[in-house]
Amino acid sequence: MRNRSLFITLVVVLSQLAGFIFFYSRSNKLEVPRGNNIDHQPPPNYHIHEEHKPAYEQKKQVEQKNNSESPQSEALYSHHFCVRNSIHETWKERSCMFSNICFDVNKRQWHYFANVDNELSTFHTDFQGRSKTNFDEPHWVSLDSRGQFPWKADHIHSKTTIREYADKEKYDVIWDDRPTFLLRRHACGNAGHCLLEASGLIGHDMSLWSEFDINNRIIFMDACDCTETVAQISCGGGITDQHRFDLCEKFTNAYVQGMSNNPIVNVPQLELSQIQKDYSTKAVNPFVCHKRLMSGHGQLTPYGGQGFKMHASNSFRAVRYAILKKNNVKTPSIQDRYERIFKNKIFNVLVHYKKGRRTVLNLRECVNYIQNHHPVLRGSKIVYRNITFQEPIKEQLEVLQSTDLFFTVFGSASVQSLLLPDGASLLTSPACSYPGYDKCNTFETEVVHSHMTQYNDFSYTVESEEELVQEPPENYYSINAKCDRYADQFIRAATHAMNWVEVRHNKNGY
Repeated sequence: MRNRSLFITLVVVLSQLAGFIFFYSRSNKLEVPRGNNIDHQPPPNYHIHEEHKPAYEQKKQVEQKNNSESPQSEALYSHHFCVRNSIHETWKERSCMFSNICFDVNKRQWHYFANVDNELSTFHTDFQGRSKTNFDEPHWVSLDSRGQFPWKADHIHSKTTIREYADKEKYDVIWDDRPTFLLRRHACGNAGHCLLEASGLIGHDMSLWSEFDINNRIIFMDACDCTETVAQISCGGGITDQHRFDLCEKFTNAYVQGMSNNPIVNVPQLELSQIQKDYSTKAVNPFVCHKRLMSGHGQLTPYGGQGFKMHASNSFRAVRYAILKKNNVKTPSIQDRYERIFKNKIFNVLVHYKKGRRTVLNLRECVNYIQNHHPVLRGSKIVYRNITFQEPIKEQLEVLQSTDLFFTVFGSASVQSLLLPDGASLLTSPACSYPGYDKCNTFETEVVHSHMTQYNDFSYTVESEEELVQEPPENYYSINAKCDRYADQFIRAATHAMNWVEVRHNKNGY
C-alpha cells in the first residue's frame, strides 16, 4: 500500500511538471527545433585533413552545448568556435561555426547572445588554446572567398538570453536545426567562378565541419545585383545588366541551389512571405535562430591564397557529392565502367567547343584529326559526344558522369570537370596562349586542375603551351593548335583513364 501511494504521488508530480513545461514553453513563443534526417556520411573516398581535426572536436563541443541547452532552457546563449585564428592571421582567415545565432527577418539583422562571464574564446586558434572572446572586433569573418566582405553580428547582447530578448521585443522565435551556410557570391555570372567561389565555399564548410546533409540552409548576404558598380562582385560576365543577372541566376540555381533541398535565401530580396512559407508559420515578427551556422571564407582567396590550395581537394569532392545527390545522379560503379570499356569496347569522350575569348580556333579540326588517326584505343571504339552546358543541369551531370575523357579549352568549361567521376581524364591547355606569356601560371593551371589530379585522380596533360601553339597569336585570347601534339596528349590522357579503371577493377577482385 505504501509503495502504491508513493507511485501515485510520483505520477501526480510528473504530470504537474509536464504541464508546467508545456505552459512555460507556449507562453514564451519558443518553437521546438524541427526534426530532420541528417546525413552525416562524408563523400566516398573523403579524407580528413590534419588541419580539419580540431574543427571536428570543436563541432562536438558545439553539439554538446546545443544538446544541453534546449529551447526551454533558462540559459540559452549563442556560442561559436573558430579555426585558423593565430596572431599572424586576421578575420579574413577565420572559419567559424556559430550556434544559437538569430536573424530578425523584418529588419534583416543578425543577433548574437553572449554569456560573457562563461564564454570561452570562439575566435581562438586551433593550436594555441583558448582566450576570452573579443566581441569588439570590427570584423568577425569574411563572407566571400577573397576577403572583400567582412561580417559580424549586427547586435551583440551581453548577458541576455534569447528568451529574454524575444519576450521583450515580442518576437516569434523559430528554431532551425539544419546546417546553415552564410556567404556571399563572387562573379556567379560565370560558371567557373560560381562553382569555385560559391559552391566551393559551401563545399569547404561541409568538409571542415563534417556537415554533408543536403537538407541544409544556404543564405546569401547579397543577391544577383548586376548593376555596373558591383557586376564583377556578385555577377561578373555578361554583356548587359539583364544578361549578367540572367547568367548569375542560372548558375546560382544550377550549382548552389543544386547543393540544397531548400530554397536559397537572398537577404536583400528576402520577404516575410518566404519565411512563412519555408517554416510553415503565420508569424508576423519571426526571429529565426540557427543551431549550426557556418561562415568564414577569406582564406580561400583563389588567386594566390594558400588556403584554397590546401583545402581544394576535399572541398571539390563535397561539392560534387552534394550536387549529384540533390539531382539524384549516380556515379557508375567501377564494374560498370570496366564492362563498358573493356567488354562492350566503348570509350566515351566529351568535347566542348568553347566560343568567345581564350579559345583554340581550330579545335574542331584537331578533334577530326584525332578521330581519323586514332579511331580505336586498346580495342575500344572512341565515341565522341558534344556538350554546350546549356542543357538542364541533371542532363549535364549524367553526361559528365559517363565520361572517360573530357576535351575542352581551359576556363569555365574545364572547371566543370569538377563534376567528372574519379579516374576520368581532362585534356585541356594552360591558361595562356604563347610561350613566355606571364599569365601561363594562373589559377586554373596551378590550383584547379593540379588539385583535381588529387581529387579526381585524372591526368592533367598539357604542361606548356609550347607543345600546342602553331605560332604566336595576334593576342593571348585565342590560338591555333598543333593537332598532332593534341593527338599525342589525347592518347596519354585516354590511356590513363583506361588504366585507372582497369587497375581498380582488378584490385577489387571483380
